[in-house]
Amino acid sequence: QGLANSAYGLVRVLELSGQLPWQLNHSSSSSVSATQAGQVRLSPGSATAAAAARWLQVCLRVSVLHLPSIQPGELYGQLLWACGKLRCPAPEPAQHYILTRGQELLARCDSQQLATALYCFALLQQRPPAPWLQQFWKHVSCKLNTFQGLGLAKLLWSAAQLQLQPPEQLVTALQQRVSSQLDSKQLTEPGCVVSALHSMVGLRWKLPQRYLVKFQAAVVLQLQRFNSRDYSNMLWALATARVKVDARWLDRVLMASCPQLPSFSASDLSITLWAVAKLQHTPSRQWLLQALSSSLTQLITFQPSHFSNSLWALSKLGSVPSPLWLNTFWSTSGQTLTRFSPAELTATVSAVVKLELTPPIEWVQQVTNAVDQNLASFDSKRLLYVLQALQQLQARHISHRLRLSSSSIGVLQYGNSNGSQGYIYSNSIVPFGRLQLQPSSTPRLLYDSSRSPAATHQSVADVDAQQRAAVDVLHQLDSFASEAYSMACLVTLMPDWLQHRVAHWPKQLAADRALSSSSSRSQETQQQLLVGAAA
Repeated sequence: QGLANSAYGLVRVLELSGQLPWQLNHSSSSSVSATQAGQVRLSPGSATAAAAARWLQVCLRVSVLHLPSIQPGELYGQLLWACGKLRCPAPEPAQHYILTRGQELLARCDSQQLATALYCFALLQQRPPAPWLQQFWKHVSCKLNTFQGLGLAKLLWSAAQLQLQPPEQLVTALQQRVSSQLDSKQLTEPGCVVSALHSMVGLRWKLPQRYLVKFQAAVVLQLQRFNSRDYSNMLWALATARVKVDARWLDRVLMASCPQLPSFSASDLSITLWAVAKLQHTPSRQWLLQALSSSLTQLITFQPSHFSNSLWALSKLGSVPSPLWLNTFWSTSGQTLTRFSPAELTATVSAVVKLELTPPIEWVQQVTNAVDQNLASFDSKRLLYVLQALQQLQARHISHRLRLSSSSIGVLQYGNSNGSQGYIYSNSIVPFGRLQLQPSSTPRLLYDSSRSPAATHQSVADVDAQQRAAVDVLHQLDSFASEAYSMACLVTLMPDWLQHRVAHWPKQLAADRALSSSSSRSQETQQQLLVGAAA
């Protein structure tokens, strides 16, 4: 009992003073994404916490001597709870003896101690042994009717963190228990209500509409007690579950969160924006302006997932931020683009294109460098999309420069066969990284004031004819490739180095051969090209 009380008291003091490892890490920076809401990555912690962890391991070794007389509350509620809070697993061989004794004590645990037992494993991010888990679910099923609000929420949260699926019959019983707790208003704490919903979604349980109605009614009664994490976790869960949410209820929730938006962390703010867009809800102008104003002060602390989630959400909501917000976004996100994952890069670039923004050419170059460095991580579909988006951004930037200046800078505008305008540029339209387009036999049209308008028009017509011939050939390939290569500029100016690096994309070889051949290519050559591409 002395060992258990000492361990609990020491860790409780550290927790109240904010010196636990996860508290220090969460206060400095959060790296939670929309697909990982509610999970916290841990830092090594302070020197005080490290010293406490070493002291606790000594306590655990000594506690092996007292295991025959230890009580469930002392083992799970104090010793192992302290291990979880410090993220300090028990050392071997003490861990083996402690878990063996802990399995024997499960039969003597009440509902609160059972919930705490699994909670300790969740804090340690350590899955329990199979025999222990089997006995645990058995006793939870027997004592399920005694689980109350906090214990029930803690049990579900722990199972979601460890991705432990209870037996099928117990899943149904747990859902019914949550429903009965909502009916009797036993889930009185905002954290309990949100945690229960968040955990059930994390476990991929289906949420019947009747549960959702009860949950909404419980939230309305507790909105004034919600904090930023409650709002973000709740909206993330609803968006991830893809349930139909009442628009008036959601407006009420968002307006209640409006005064707290300035205190939202970067993670909570980006998740909230992402969830609102995912729910296909149009928030009020007041809420959106407050969210953008709050995010402006947080942009400097944003992580890659925060940038991509926020801009993707704004594109879905059709909201173009202010020039000040955008300028800050370009400068801060550009410094972290090399750390973006392929999915985050794709989402960010697609949002910029959808919002019809014209980013600085330096930002576009930083994106191409990021794609260059992470090219091996891209699949064909994402790489196609990013290439097309970058081509549009580059062409948009060129168009913007032409509107600002009447002087030509190596660019000649031409008309496509469909009537839209495009550009042939003296370098690659997608200048990936430090590598430029290699010289090839494909003619490049540069502005020449000495040429007559008729000669210029004829040259444009010749290139147009070559591009149309190449696209006609490629249309006979599968639909995925033809959709990508129907953009004549992208096909014409595809860098040679990219064709060699994307070896799993054989259609590019066909594009290179089609465009390097002369306009007088014979029908036999075209048939050989198709045969080679099919092979």
